[in-house]
Order: sequence, then structure tokens, then C-alpha cells
Amino acid sequence: MPENQREIYHLQTEVGCFWIAQQPFSSDWYLGVIAPNGISEFLGAYHTAQGAAWAVFAGSTGWRTWDTNKRVADVPDGLHGWCKGTPSGRRT
Repeated sequence: MPENQREIYHLQTEVGCFWIAQQPFSSDWYLGVIAPNGISEFLGAYHTAQGAAWAVFAGSTGWRTWDTNKRVADVPDGLHGWCKGTPSGRRT
């Protein structure tokens, strides 16, 4: 997960914990996932946090484990269902 981010959100799912982090010297938002094995993987950069959240909802993250999982349910179509702060509970 990137360090020195300005704002971060996370969403725990059955296949991993997604994170969206605003970058400190850019208006970009990074999307990534922490897999069940604990490894964090960068998935892409988005112009908005909502765009990154939509990619998770739409199954278009680029992470095959998620994008091909048809059993995923209750994933919000925007940030309204995401938690603010890091997955460990530390807030930014």
C-alpha cells in the first residue's frame, strides 16, 4: 500500500481487501488489493476515487481473481459502502 497518501478507503471482500489511496503530489487515486496471502498489489490509477470504486463494482480491476469471481455480492457501486482509513484501522 502506498505511503504518504492523503486519503484512503478500503473494502473487505471474500477474496481480498481493496484499497483506494489519493496520491500526495497528484490528483490521481490508486487502486490496489491486499490478497489473502497478505501481499498488496497495485491495480491501477484513476482520476477519481469513485472511478476506482466503480472498477471494483464492475469487475474491471485487472485482478483476475476478482474480475472472474461471479459469486461476489453486496459490493457498492461507489464509495458509500467503503470504510475510510487503512484496513488495519489506522485513519489517515
